[in-house]
Amino acid sequence: MAEPREANAPAWEPYAGDLDGTTVIRLTLLERVQHIVLMTSFTVLIITGIPLLFPKLPMVHAFGGVFPIRTFVHRFAGATLAALAAFHVLYVLFSPEGRRDFGRMAPRWQDVKDFVHFLKFQLGRVNEPPPFGKFDPFEKIEYFAVVWGSAVMVATGFMLWFFEDTLRIFPFWVYQLVLMVHGYEALLAFLAIILWHLYNVHLKPGHHTTEQELRSFVAGKLAGFKVPVKVVFWPEMLPRNANGKILKTELKKVFATEPNA
Repeated sequence: MAEPREANAPAWEPYAGDLDGTTVIRLTLLERVQHIVLMTSFTVLIITGIPLLFPKLPMVHAFGGVFPIRTFVHRFAGATLAALAAFHVLYVLFSPEGRRDFGRMAPRWQDVKDFVHFLKFQLGRVNEPPPFGKFDPFEKIEYFAVVWGSAVMVATGFMLWFFEDTLRIFPFWVYQLVLMVHGYEALLAFLAIILWHLYNVHLKPGHHTTEQELRSFVAGKLAGFKVPVKVVFWPEMLPRNANGKILKTELKKVFATEPNA
């Protein structure tokens, strides 16, 4: 969000000097720790598990005599993922930040409208992209895909770990189905991370920018008095009326009551 300074702008507006040191934290410390644990356990599971789907790969033969170690490491990473999933449920249920962000992550009818708007923007039918909130529809899809995928992987993983009990309770075809689901769900998750998540979060052109880049970009396109002196990256959806216009009065109230905004 970037707006030029007005002649009679109050001292608490977004570009005011007292916001020069402002930092907007998108994820809390606990959320960052969860992400690191998820990233680490997922990577270990992929390295020690996916090659088994392709037994002719050289990587499988490289395990050689350390195959029992591979099994231990794979199961340890799986148990870590299961513990993380349980912790995340508790975090969502009992943490104010977890409940708040899960509420923002919940699917809404507005997500469908935003998705249609986004398609129109990509096709050149409208000039502006939809005003997404903190989490756009694509991030919500990915989040619930991780939730669903983790549940499937943990359940099938434990059934394969304790295969004797699985075969004692279920017919053999169930065990074969579990084996297939576990392997191909892992492959699907791996491809989703490589082709979707890494691109959209780290590689997508224009995904990251800085205040200086924005100021430099508009400096050659706007009159000097219109160039913003301060740019604030705001993670929430801006207050708008029924016609989609930004409610500047409400926006000023937000920055007046949010010292860390």
